[in-house]
Amino acid sequence: MEFEEIIVLVVIVLVVIGFVIIGIGFGWNGIHINTGNGHQIGYVSAVETNGWIFKTKRVYIKPEMESTQEDTYCLIDKELESLLLEAGAKKQKIETEYMSYLLPSFRECRGENAIITGFIIK
Repeated sequence: MEFEEIIVLVVIVLVVIGFVIIGIGFGWNGIHINTGNGHQIGYVSAVETNGWIFKTKRVYIKPEMESTQEDTYCLIDKELESLLLEAGAKKQKIETEYMSYLLPSFRECRGENAIITGFIIK
């Protein structure tokens, strides 16, 4: 190999390593640009913990108790977990407030479309 070929190969490897580091950084921290928000009225059917290393919370909301449709939400605020579990156990109708980030951190969410930021009992 000639010297120029070695330099090109080193530059390519360094660029790939740089992209990997940037990708891990965005995945670790996420890109917290608000891309949407809204409200849903329904019933909590489950709150579960997922993950082996990074424990994340997922909340399932049904629009009606008899419904088979469930929407999933990420729960970052751990203080809301017990309140949502209580509302689900009491079968209370709630109005959730949620928002979406451009790229949630993989330490916080696992593929849910939105993050619960609060709720009120209806």
